[in-house]
Amino acid sequence: MNPSQLTLSRRARPPVAAVAAVLGMVAAAAWFVAVRQVVHAAAVEQQEAAVYRGAELISLLRRLAQERATQQALLLSEDTRLKAALAVPEVDRLTLLDLLQDIRRLDEKQVLGVLSPTGRVRAVLGAPALEGMDLGTSAAVKSALASAGVASGAWLLDERVLEVGVAAVRVDEVPVGLVLTGAQLSDDELHLAAQGAGVQVALVLGGHPAWRSAPLPDEAWASPRTRQVEVNESAHYLVAASPRAPEHLMVFAWAVPIGVLLFATLAFWRGGGW
Repeated sequence: MNPSQLTLSRRARPPVAAVAAVLGMVAAAAWFVAVRQVVHAAAVEQQEAAVYRGAELISLLRRLAQERATQQALLLSEDTRLKAALAVPEVDRLTLLDLLQDIRRLDEKQVLGVLSPTGRVRAVLGAPALEGMDLGTSAAVKSALASAGVASGAWLLDERVLEVGVAAVRVDEVPVGLVLTGAQLSDDELHLAAQGAGVQVALVLGGHPAWRSAPLPDEAWASPRTRQVEVNESAHYLVAASPRAPEHLMVFAWAVPIGVLLFATLAFWRGGGW
């Protein structure tokens, strides 16, 4: 067989290598599309799980803050020093502040206050904005005056949520005043909670974010896969997370089509091209 016959014979063979290369590329593309769908579904599932964990964690931190505030208020309502001071109608503000400062030494971050039997703030530490305010219309104050126990509430103070406990101070079953305690989730606590759950947290007041643990695109905050932790009718915590694909699936998604393409390219080259 002369060289010209050999060339004609090679050209006459079915282009098996070329067909294999084309089929390989088609299969690789189909694989990549299918795996991308799986990766997206896994990313959404992880996003929803993270948001759920974040909302549960914020709710837990709020409950713990509420418990601290109510327990402290209940203890203060039985404090003999406060009872003795409030039993004197003419007791002055400085005397009450001295008592509160002595009590507050164990936790200087908490809010402590003494109210009149009608709900007006007579002395307060940790929340100067409450000084002199009339809180008699507050549901927590009304509840505390109407019962022998402690009432709780969530107030907005300086664009933050203050978990409060209120209890009446009674002498011979007669209310001579009220004690107010407050515990606030600090920005640092909210940051740590967000990092631990792998989410971002925002405090929304009146429909507008007053604080965010970190910047996120607006579409992430508006996603249907966010969760709200209600505070009151005008405030809530919003928990959001950006979808993140599992790394091992992303590696798998790229590795297989790349391997198929390399194999098809090698087969095409060894087969002599088109």
